[in-house]
Amino acid sequence: MTGEDSRTGRGAPAPGTGFRDILCVCAAGADNRALLAEAATLAAAAGGKVTALATVEAGSDLDRLARLTGLGTDAARERLVGDTRAWLEAQTAALDARVAVETVVRTGKPFVEIIRRAVEGDHDLVVKAAGSSGPRHRSPFDSTDRHLVRKCPRPVWIHQHDAGRRGDTVMAAIDLDDPEGAGTDTGRVADGLNGRILDVACRVALARGAALCVVHAWDAPVETLAFRWSADSAAVGRYVGEVEAIARRGLSSAVEAARAALGEPERAALPLTTHLVRGPARRVVPDQVAALGAGTLVMGTLSRVGLPGLLIGNTAEDVFDSVECSVVAVKPPGFVSPVAG
Repeated sequence: MTGEDSRTGRGAPAPGTGFRDILCVCAAGADNRALLAEAATLAAAAGGKVTALATVEAGSDLDRLARLTGLGTDAARERLVGDTRAWLEAQTAALDARVAVETVVRTGKPFVEIIRRAVEGDHDLVVKAAGSSGPRHRSPFDSTDRHLVRKCPRPVWIHQHDAGRRGDTVMAAIDLDDPEGAGTDTGRVADGLNGRILDVACRVALARGAALCVVHAWDAPVETLAFRWSADSAAVGRYVGEVEAIARRGLSSAVEAARAALGEPERAALPLTTHLVRGPARRVVPDQVAALGAGTLVMGTLSRVGLPGLLIGNTAEDVFDSVECSVVAVKPPGFVSPVAG
């Protein structure tokens, strides 16, 4: 890693319920001013700062450029870093003067350098515009986006610029463990992840002056077989009712804990509703995003299948590919990035 430079604005971020230091990933050569303004809005709510990051990927193109221009590879890299730095500073020039700004240029594989900077700089949120997988792909997320949501230990906001047309509602999707999982390692990780999801969602909603909707998709997994194998339909009905009641209590408890962590002014300023919807999460969550007009979805990356906390869950990835809004991916407690480690 070479070629790092910074420009620091006035003052230091003050502690608060918002984001004290946001890492905003800027695509070289693109117009990132709207994305930077969004990051500045989030940071300003907490008296925080924005770190604007651009990456320069060294490789065969850089070698060709060095040969064509007669410069050595190192000189070509320095020239490219310098040009990128000047462009990045021009991009940040119009940001709100009340928000401290730092500009950073790094060379290397983009997702690797983004994750390394997120950890080294102790940033509490990474913001990046959604890439494009190309016209043949349904998902708006490119390879760098996917690497970040899978491997970055900090919350990652993949921003879709047209999501604002859907409204400013923030939706948090939490996954409450089955009662049988209580007290297990998986159960503790799930509880901790739900807390982090709600914490991030509250901060996003408060910073944007938005309403927060908390959604949990529940189901009664053995109902179909129970009806098939048992003549006691009343007992099966009681089972379904008990599962729903447990899910409702869990949802209420999680939301109450999140609200309790806020100060009284924040609690009063945050419109919050809960939605308990029956069905699989990969269907319920996209449906609720559409029904609630959510512009931002906050969701965890814990999967009940495989290795919790190490890889993004299949359900989460399916949901991210199915929604037409910005998404914030949140990692569970104890997550260690394979890149930053």
